[in-house]
Amino acid sequence: MKKYIAILFCIFAFTACDSIVTKTQSAVTPMTQPIVQETPIAGAAVTSDPTAQTATQAGAAAQTTTQADAAAQQFVPITQTAPATTQSAPVTTQSAPAIQSTPMTTGITEETVTAYYQNVAEEKAVEADIEKLETDFRMGRVQQDTFRTQKAALKQQENMLEAQIDPLDNIIPSYTPPQGWVDTTNIQAMIQKLQEVKIASDQFEFSLDQAEYSYISGGITRDSYKQQVIELEKQKDILDRQEDILENILESYGYDD
Repeated sequence: MKKYIAILFCIFAFTACDSIVTKTQSAVTPMTQPIVQETPIAGAAVTSDPTAQTATQAGAAAQTTTQADAAAQQFVPITQTAPATTQSAPVTTQSAPAIQSTPMTTGITEETVTAYYQNVAEEKAVEADIEKLETDFRMGRVQQDTFRTQKAALKQQENMLEAQIDPLDNIIPSYTPPQGWVDTTNIQAMIQKLQEVKIASDQFEFSLDQAEYSYISGGITRDSYKQQVIELEKQKDILDRQEDILENILESYGYDD
């Protein structure tokens, strides 16, 4: 009986020792599977947790979006605008500037001036007569032979008038602006004055066109048309002289429009 018990004890002891040795070998024996070491990316944190990697990528994307928004806020579109070179002048409603021309100092008499403007008015009337004749011919109210004869006579008359007008164009009117009409030391004031003069001159030109249309269409007589031309041309010539004076002064200051 004792012998049997001793045998069982030996078997139990052997089994226990074998279990201890197996566990010791498992703890000491290194892993046989190769360990893959990931090469870290420069400037990025290495993590083996997929959740951590996703969080890291989301944080990087958010940082990129923030940087893009900041850059967009700093960007300002550039709009190139041409600099304004002129200043708009107020439209004047006066029919003519209240300026009196000075007495003749060039040897031109008042009779010569009167004759000059009468010739100017007659020339304008002849030009209107030619236009009326051409309209009548197109409408079939004038025969071709009559049209040619009358137009030739009107053209000859126009040329004769121009021959008398042209030599006096540059000296009539003999005009000197009144003292203090513009501050010649103030460039901006002269530019403003020049613009006003040009606007007024354009208004007189428009009035001349209206008078011509009224005559051609039969609204006024030939004599009435000529009288309007004389008055309008006198005022327009004064404005033209003012424009020349202002432009010459401004050019002396180096201004060129």
